[in-house]
Amino acid sequence: MEPQVKECYNRALNYYDQGYITHEIYEMLKKEGVAEHLLTEAMCNLKLTIYKKRKSKGVAIGAIGGIMLLLGFVVSVLMFRSGYEYEVFMYGFTSVGTILLCWGGYEVLH
Repeated sequence: MEPQVKECYNRALNYYDQGYITHEIYEMLKKEGVAEHLLTEAMCNLKLTIYKKRKSKGVAIGAIGGIMLLLGFVVSVLMFRSGYEYEVFMYGFTSVGTILLCWGGYEVLH
């Protein structure tokens, strides 16, 4: 990355960390007088960084959901075979695991 693009990207990332959304950041940097080609490249890099973070978060949440689904299934089968009450594990872990798996999918695809 060129030094000018890196400086513009760092300012854009700073604005993003302060809570501004991407089109607001674009307008703010444009008002500061940043050249259009630098602004475009910096915004592309910023969006790429945002999407990478979101994807990582989504994959982690989805993995936890999948583990909960698998754990709920295994514990339910073992408790059913042993004659214990298994409904809490079957319904609770399955519900929470499904919700986490869907949330992770949303984070990855959004």
